[in-house]
Amino acid sequence: MIVSAFSKNQGFLELIPEDLEDLWVLRRVLKPNDLVSGKTTRVIKRKGIFSRPEKERIKVSVKLRVDKVMLDGTLARLRISGKILESSNEKLISEGYHSLNVSPRYKLSIIKERWEKNHLDLIFLRKNVSKSFLIVALDHREVALALLAGTHLKLLKNFTSDFEGKLYPKRGFNKQSYFNTIAKALMEDDFEIVIVGPGNLKRELSNYLKEKINNPIHVIEGVDIAGEEGILQTLKNINFRNIIRGSKLERAYFILEEALKRLAKKDEKIVFSLDSCLKASELGAINSLLISDKVFQKADEEVLVKMIDMVERNRGEVYFLDNTTDLGIHLDSLGGALALLRFPIN
Repeated sequence: MIVSAFSKNQGFLELIPEDLEDLWVLRRVLKPNDLVSGKTTRVIKRKGIFSRPEKERIKVSVKLRVDKVMLDGTLARLRISGKILESSNEKLISEGYHSLNVSPRYKLSIIKERWEKNHLDLIFLRKNVSKSFLIVALDHREVALALLAGTHLKLLKNFTSDFEGKLYPKRGFNKQSYFNTIAKALMEDDFEIVIVGPGNLKRELSNYLKEKINNPIHVIEGVDIAGEEGILQTLKNINFRNIIRGSKLERAYFILEEALKRLAKKDEKIVFSLDSCLKASELGAINSLLISDKVFQKADEEVLVKMIDMVERNRGEVYFLDNTTDLGIHLDSLGGALALLRFPIN
């Protein structure tokens, strides 16, 4: 979570969520009658030729009085609905209501009459808690770029070098142009770069980028394929796991692996399914909890809010996963929720 401005006296907070867990924090913090401001798009009807109405989508800034907050079917987007109080387009104010769709990297301003201490703790404890990693998987023909933020993987770019290979020797490989295109595709942000792929090309790209940017760069062996498949293979690579040690995804991997070990040993200090996790949270038994975004599509959000609050109140840890990683897919196959317990509950 990036907090860019805060005034406790004015009740004003400006922030940028960085990952899915930040969106979940906002889901818990925002309440009816709070004021939120952000940028959005809106379809405007204009009078056209022959009196036909023409529709135009425009970008506007709006301030809403919050009426409802919900995760929009997935952890990837938070929908904030409410009455329009101010707008950069005066016509919108008369239309009454609107929704802001908040996703990672979206700047949002919040005004509350009074900030609860636990809400501020949730936000400021999330501030700069996790590194982001930009993965580059390339060979001579193609490259894919993906950003790992928290436990969420987002594919950013996927393009080819236009190299035709040995079958068409007249058209050579323009390495300088290829590397320059990749460098331009990199976002200017605070992340570590991880480069994978077959052969020595990844090291050549690393040397090239070190002259252009200051971000930490890691070259990983053991991933001998480029493109999107190379990105997915990187997540399973032991060398990559060592680089992200201490990150949320590495911790979530450890929790799942520990759960499977306990399952094999018939250890009773583990539960699967949402109902069992709810029961364990009420008893204060949960030490670590993994939840899939599929659970949010089926369960009552207020019940989930209560469960997460109880787990964290009892000093447990919570991680949210989606199917952008093999870890999230595996969790879905286990019912979408699992918990490591301090003591058996059965």
